Amino acid sequence: MNLARYRDTIMAGSFLTWAFLLTFPLLSASAALGSGNEVLLFQVAGGICYLAIAFLLGPSSDLVRRLSPAQLALLFIIYLSLSLQLHDDPSAILTGIAYTVALLVSIIALTVLYSMPTELVAKCLAQTSIIFAGFGVTAVALFGWPSERHLGPIHPNSFGTVMLSAFILSQFRKDAVFVVVKIVSFLLAASVSSRFALIGSLLALTVFEVTSKRFSLKLLALTVMVAAGLAVFHQHISEIFALNDPARNLDSGFTGRGDEWLGALELIEQNPFGMGFKRPPYETAGHNGYLKVILEFGIVGGGLIIALVLSIVLGALYDALTGPNHDDDLRRFACARAAGLVALAFATFFQPQMFNLGDVHGVPFMLLLFQPAWRPFESARLRGYGLRLAACRAKP
Repeated sequence: MNLARYRDTIMAGSFLTWAFLLTFPLLSASAALGSGNEVLLFQVAGGICYLAIAFLLGPSSDLVRRLSPAQLALLFIIYLSLSLQLHDDPSAILTGIAYTVALLVSIIALTVLYSMPTELVAKCLAQTSIIFAGFGVTAVALFGWPSERHLGPIHPNSFGTVMLSAFILSQFRKDAVFVVVKIVSFLLAASVSSRFALIGSLLALTVFEVTSKRFSLKLLALTVMVAAGLAVFHQHISEIFALNDPARNLDSGFTGRGDEWLGALELIEQNPFGMGFKRPPYETAGHNGYLKVILEFGIVGGGLIIALVLSIVLGALYDALTGPNHDDDLRRFACARAAGLVALAFATFFQPQMFNLGDVHGVPFMLLLFQPAWRPFESARLRGYGLRLAACRAKP
């Protein structure tokens, strides 16, 4: 029995279970009745299952040493933010400390997924996209086609987040089934008029095509087709983006949250040193991941986190453009990761939190942000070549 492959199967299975429990419980009757406790229990159970498997099977210390200075600096800032929890009543302090520790532990556990060969990581992420797209199809089957953006108990933007993640993760594999996942997830995001999900999907597709193929006739044809589509179907596009809705016009910040963002800025002015992770009131945090980071970690700490995240995104773009040409698996992975980070960094403007353990935005974003550097012969194909080369050199 191949123990390494058995271990990889367990790792991938635990992550896929977590992805399933992050989404499908949202279809439950308790969610429809407005009670999130049952949903939360399922999501926590999925996270604990993955964390337990990761720390039992994964060489986390080795992976942490392979993180970049920017990634390590992010972890250090989150660790230092424990001191920001020391205010208000003891129960709030303990809860905030628990959330912060859970965030650090989860980030380290997510890096363990990269202990698998490259193509197995890509396969796991692509299979996750099938789960997310399956969630969307199941939701439509249960509740019917969305009417005025509503889809049963699921908030339109929460639904759009899942569809955006499905689109992003489907790009890690090139099989025909993942082309279907892209189409389905994009159409379902359009069905609830989730603007950031639609724009994020287009960003992911554009970045992936540009970095993976550079200039090609296919890319040129795609550009012409998009331009023609915008010209011919401009009226339908306007309806999908609800540009004629006075409550969702372009001045509203794409999602009508302009007033919420101003309120969050006022709260930042009152708390310039930060309130601690998960401590700002949900309703006053602006529903913007970047503003929430500044509220949680302070102007200095939050500003550094944003700068470091952007540097990692730019580094991923550089890796995709200049990455290895000797291995298709590594190259596709680098391009898909860069595309995903660009799309998720954009979507963070419209998400309540940049780092979150209980939604389909935070987990993929953290997973892609904290990818450790690959070792030589990291893909199975190159690893096999490396082992054969070492065996040949060992022969007398």
